Amino acid sequence: MATLPPLDVPDDDRRVLQGWLRAHTTEQRLVQRGRVVLMAAEGASNRAIAAATGLSQAAVGRWRSRYARQGLAGLRDMPRPGRPPVHGPQERLRIVATVTETLPDPDSQWTHEAIAERLADTGMSASYVGRTLKAWT
Repeated sequence: MATLPPLDVPDDDRRVLQGWLRAHTTEQRLVQRGRVVLMAAEGASNRAIAAATGLSQAAVGRWRSRYARQGLAGLRDMPRPGRPPVHGPQERLRIVATVTETLPDPDSQWTHEAIAERLADTGMSASYVGRTLKAWT
């Protein structure tokens, strides 16, 4: 098996990656990927990097090659397929505000359908209202 040459990491990228490792607010996946790149820049083998990071050798190779092709942008997650969200955080907050600030008719209680009717201008369905409320509890 051939030994890979050390990964070429410019000083600016190295500072960014080291900042990721030091910051307590960096997503752990970025910390792990940054560690892969920094160790590869020091000449560590994929096997050694995998052992140190807990990743598979295939994953180490993937992050190493993505960094080589795309730089720091290659270490970020790529967009996932699927339908984008239809309703944003403002609409979800309107659901919660409706339930917590507004009283339903005196002799009734809030139902998902009633909330959806109250917020008809948003186009939210009763099932979306239910999923949103379930996520908030």
